[in-house]
Amino acid sequence: HQGKNVIAASVHQVNPYPSSSDISFDLRFQAVETVAISLDRNQYVQNTTDSTVVIRWRTNIPVSGSVKYGTTLGTYSSSVDSSAVKTDQVIKITGLTPNTKYYYHLSTNGTDTVGRLGETYFFKTAPTPGDVSGTVGFWILGDGGQVGSRQTGVHSTFLNTGFKDSMDMILMLGDNAYDDGTDAEFQEGLFDTQLDSVIRNTPMYSTVGNHEVRYVGAHNVLTPETTPYYQIYDLPANGEGGGLASGTESYYSWDYG
Repeated sequence: HQGKNVIAASVHQVNPYPSSSDISFDLRFQAVETVAISLDRNQYVQNTTDSTVVIRWRTNIPVSGSVKYGTTLGTYSSSVDSSAVKTDQVIKITGLTPNTKYYYHLSTNGTDTVGRLGETYFFKTAPTPGDVSGTVGFWILGDGGQVGSRQTGVHSTFLNTGFKDSMDMILMLGDNAYDDGTDAEFQEGLFDTQLDSVIRNTPMYSTVGNHEVRYVGAHNVLTPETTPYYQIYDLPANGEGGGLASGTESYYSWDYG
């Protein structure tokens, strides 16, 4: 470790004769470059209920992740830690207050903060089920995974209006990654776009399009363990947000207020 290091070594000889020639001792130091932890996929919010939320992100090397959070920007008095060491982090926070805004940031290996900080890094819990006192704002995107000027134009137009400040969730109608629904295509067509500025604080719910399942034809498999679409989203298949439990992320329902 950085600074002073002390190493103790002990050599033992079974044969007590000092003239024995069958023992030797060697010591060397080897420097190993430390790999800095960085985000390969920025944090994004999933599956928000009136008392829970899921925060996901990806690091360049396996780490143990945690999310620190609080209701005041800059004061993160609570945290949830993951004991699993991996690159794709999935942290579920429970016991939250309904209809409340929380600010958060990411931490790795107990101390190293890799996530960015600021007023756009927050999540908001849903109202209590049955609460119809407010309004609900949706951004609905279909066929959104095609990278290019049309995608950029849609994002820029919407994000330059006041509507973005009234969003409670994003509904994605499918085809979020072109052409075959690979993880790399999701990265380019979803995460490395202007959507990064809103999915860090607004949950996105999706349905499967034909381009998501083209991955199936190429790899002859469609399971949650192997298909990128199901690996990327955390969708309320078991009725954790109210609604009817379906047991599959291919179709699902949830309640919001």
